[in-house]
Amino acid sequence: MNRAFLPAAAAAAAVCLCVPWSRAGAWTNLAGGFNHAAFALAFDPQGGLYAAGEFTEAGGAPANRIARWNGSAWTPLAGERAGGNVYELAAAPGGALYTAGGTDIEAWNGSAWTNLSAGIDWYVYALACD
Repeated sequence: MNRAFLPAAAAAAAVCLCVPWSRAGAWTNLAGGFNHAAFALAFDPQGGLYAAGEFTEAGGAPANRIARWNGSAWTPLAGERAGGNVYELAAAPGGALYTAGGTDIEAWNGSAWTNLSAGIDWYVYALACD
């Protein structure tokens, strides 16, 4: 199984600019990284790696603060997100991806974003899927 590891940060949040990706013990840089910080990582059920944060470019391509590593390149998720920076990610077993940033929670179903923030009036600090 492929895994990504973040360096321990002195602050409460871990920050990475390039995510190491392990394949049979070999480490590689993931295609140039991001133009700003990444704050969260999540694997989808198919083994794809998502990274999210305050970046607007991933691997040199435009990205709206979230992108997916497909094994060889970063690809932005289509469609417009309502929120700004993303601080939390959670991938559901069925394939949906959830993001949180400030008071915004959004869901990605593989082709479009849905804003789930109605009724949230305080910051979201964690996400989890069961």
